[in-house]
Amino acid sequence: MSRTANSAKNIITSNISQILLIILNFAVRTVFVRTLGKEYLGLTGLFTNILTVLSLADMGLGSAIVFKLYKPIEEKNESREIALIKLYRKMYTIIGFVIAGLGICIAPFLRYIIKDYDTFEKLGLNAAAVLLLYVFQTASSYWFFAYKQSIVFAHQKTYILTIRGYVISIISAVVQIIVLLLWNNFLVNTFIAYTVIVILFVIIQNLVYAKTADRYFPYLKKKTDEKITRDEIKEILKDCGALFLYRANSAVISATDNIALSAMVNLATVGIYSNYYLIYTNIRNLLFKVMNSIGASIGSIHATGNLEWKRTVFKTVNFATILLFGIFSVPLAVVGDEFIMLWLGNSFVIKTPVSLFGFGFNLSVSVLIGIELFLVGIAVFLERFRNSFGLFRQLKFRPILSALINLTLTIVLIPYIGVAGTVLSTIAAYMLTNCILDPIIIIKKELYISIKGYFATNLIYAAVTAGAFVLSKFICGFIVGDGILFFIIHGIVCVITTVFVYLICFGRTRAMRSLLTFLPGNRLKKLAYKILMIKEL
Repeated sequence: MSRTANSAKNIITSNISQILLIILNFAVRTVFVRTLGKEYLGLTGLFTNILTVLSLADMGLGSAIVFKLYKPIEEKNESREIALIKLYRKMYTIIGFVIAGLGICIAPFLRYIIKDYDTFEKLGLNAAAVLLLYVFQTASSYWFFAYKQSIVFAHQKTYILTIRGYVISIISAVVQIIVLLLWNNFLVNTFIAYTVIVILFVIIQNLVYAKTADRYFPYLKKKTDEKITRDEIKEILKDCGALFLYRANSAVISATDNIALSAMVNLATVGIYSNYYLIYTNIRNLLFKVMNSIGASIGSIHATGNLEWKRTVFKTVNFATILLFGIFSVPLAVVGDEFIMLWLGNSFVIKTPVSLFGFGFNLSVSVLIGIELFLVGIAVFLERFRNSFGLFRQLKFRPILSALINLTLTIVLIPYIGVAGTVLSTIAAYMLTNCILDPIIIIKKELYISIKGYFATNLIYAAVTAGAFVLSKFICGFIVGDGILFFIIHGIVCVITTVFVYLICFGRTRAMRSLLTFLPGNRLKKLAYKILMIKEL
């Protein structure tokens, strides 16, 4: 099966399943808030973020190994694949023990991370014990399962895991809802029971993934005399050193927000913000499935394609990323608060009063996370190309700058504007580093196109997207009303307006024509050309 066909299959299977899972995730969150409250919700968000930081111990080994697998897969060199996977397994076993050790060391200091720690002691909840459960789940993944998934990713057979993973996740969500509704502190605390269920299903999912990899790639069990040389291991470790900085940057941007809010404000605020973040992450993950599905194809293009083809793919995927993330970012920014109010109530809506140059206004978290979603789309697009091109060490100190900007602004802004400060810090970090420095290194090292041309094009894309937001907000302002019907109408208006603006501005451009060439099937391509009234490229 071709890589294009695999990409299409990955996208279709992952997105259909993801939509169903999103619905169930919101159902679980609703029941969780109604039964346990904001503080417990904040605790789960905090522990998840702590584990994200601890997972930095893998130093980006997965990405480095997957990159090394592309060439032997193209050459059908099974012995080389087996040798790399064995090395991966040994290194991941060590990493699992490092994570477990770090988790045990952090547990006694939770009192200083959670501002209202005494509240949980009064409720009879041992927060340290819950953290150690999360630590065991993460460490066990490294010990037994994670390394086998890399071969599936490198072969671009992600859809094999996707269907199984979503089935398990859906069952897990249903069981979580049942436990939250019916447990009623039977023998142990309801929150503990819920946490055990979540962790148990993660372990089950990892086990299923490992067995699936064994089934589809049985040759991994063969013995081979091929060894990875010391020089090759040094090269991999050098790549990991650079990747560690990128992962550290991602952890600071995504994982320190809840930790900072917990330490500087309280867990209830973490819980309220986590509802916004749930919307953001579900949309982001849905879009990431599309980006992940083409990752191995980009790696293949680098290994086998010519320079002009790499340039074409880069520009086309850049344009597609703008369209994809823009169509979701604008509605999120416009109707995000409206969704929160319908879902959980007005008390869960976050709006921060701000005075600037004598003008007062409410800073909407929904608008900010809409901007963040758009920027993270660009950042992830660049990351996919950077990783697929093997550009791990170049500009390796960029992540340090990004992390410093984010962390500094988070600490400075939270006392003044609360949750909005954490999102603004993330936006600033993406704008000043990822979206500026990453394309420079990719263009200079691989593509050799005009850097000024790239930035000028993306500024136009951003300006048009901002225009789509303003127009959507303006139109929705005339459709006044409350309730789910008006929310749906507002959402539809945002999507249609954004698509309309994009088509008016870009419908007849070379970028659009290039994008249409990637559509599957000649009939679909011809229909698209006919609708847009443009000639084939």
